[in-house]
Amino acid sequence: MLKNIGEWARDGRMTAPSIDKPDRGEKEKDFTMMTFRASGAGTMRQIGNFLWQLNTSPIPVRVSEFTLATHKEGTDDL
Repeated sequence: MLKNIGEWARDGRMTAPSIDKPDRGEKEKDFTMMTFRASGAGTMRQIGNFLWQLNTSPIPVRVSEFTLATHKEGTDDL
């Protein structure tokens, strides 16, 4: 998953994301749930492409929390 997150960001042309290594996985039904925290920067289009990669991934991925902020008010630098 770490490799995929980096590839999705690169494919979306975002800056390389900072990814916290996950804690141990928790068993949830037939899956092992792992929580990853990633932060990156890019334009709205780049972040949209990254989220599209997550959404269309063949690996089951669920985004439980998402925060979006600008570096400078009134710019497309997120």
